[in-house]
Amino acid sequence: NIEHDQKIRVGHERHDNVEANSYSEFRAEEHRTTHADRKTEIRANDHLTVGNSQHLKIGTGQFIEAGNEIHLSSGLKVVLEAGSELTFKAGGSFIKLDASGITMVGPLIRMNSGGRPGKGSGAAPVLPGEVKPADADKAGQLLIQAQKQALQQAARTALPICEICQQLETKV
Repeated sequence: NIEHDQKIRVGHERHDNVEANSYSEFRAEEHRTTHADRKTEIRANDHLTVGNSQHLKIGTGQFIEAGNEIHLSSGLKVVLEAGSELTFKAGGSFIKLDASGITMVGPLIRMNSGGRPGKGSGAAPVLPGEVKPADADKAGQLLIQAQKQALQQAARTALPICEICQQLETKV
């Protein structure tokens, strides 16, 4: 257990491999800044539950592609706003809103003549599993035994065991 602060600096790359599940719980804010591209691949489902609001600000464009369905649902209102053009397109028909007006194109345009709206699947996010408190975990082996073995091995082979000693060995 670390009872106060922890700071980690990695001078080059860092690779983490976890063979089973990974659980994290942050009891305050989480801040993260990535100075170059972020690439994430999720090979199964992705579930996100936000307690209040989610804000996204994207510099140039957002491009979403779904294999079968995109379903947007709101308890009160949905506002789609575009600076110059808004287009709804499906099955060879479309509705386009732009500065020249509203354009509707399709084999048959029905207005106030019955019909029913389509239905979406709806959202069903799964919440994460609970994080076990660190206090309940058993401490691992102390590094002293490993260090003792490394020193004994170095004494038997008469070879340096640390990087600085190895560099000094090659200069001599």
